[in-house]
Amino acid sequence: MTDQVVEKPVEEKKPSNRRKYRNDAWTDEMVAARLAELTVEKIPVTEDERPWVKMSEVDTAFKALGIPISRLVRATGGDRGMNPPASPLWQIVYVGHTRYLSPDTLTEGISQMKSDPNFATTPRKPRAARGLDRSKGQRKARRLPLLLLLPLMRRSQPRKFGNTNPEQQESRAIKMGDPSIGGLPD
Repeated sequence: MTDQVVEKPVEEKKPSNRRKYRNDAWTDEMVAARLAELTVEKIPVTEDERPWVKMSEVDTAFKALGIPISRLVRATGGDRGMNPPASPLWQIVYVGHTRYLSPDTLTEGISQMKSDPNFATTPRKPRAARGLDRSKGQRKARRLPLLLLLPLMRRSQPRKFGNTNPEQQESRAIKMGDPSIGGLPD
């Protein structure tokens, strides 16, 4: 055999058709510029020398209190902090790739979230009434899945398990050796 090296042509990677950023109008330059605005060299401290906390710690506190994380994200300016924060309290800074928030978010921020249920929420569109026949003012009949109807379709008499044909029962008893029906003797 001969030792031949077969070279395969290098295929270029196709660009992904998925969105890279939440807003399609954002470009790589815009995101890089915003990231540069939010990036600092070291973890900031407050006036009373308290260090800022990681966003993951605030996230954990929100989860423990039952506050949706989506409200935290909206308050801090959305995806990557590209939008302005809801208030200066919610301003994030990057140190490397880690996001930090003021330690006051664990006290004042949480009380703000609890006191105003509409703070940092997206207004919802009113839902259209479905299933109403507007001419009659009554609900249309809905089709129920078969599994929900099965309990309603139960028989009035109890079910008999096994074969109910007497001839087949007798032949089965003979095969099984039941002497009361004429099966094989002991």
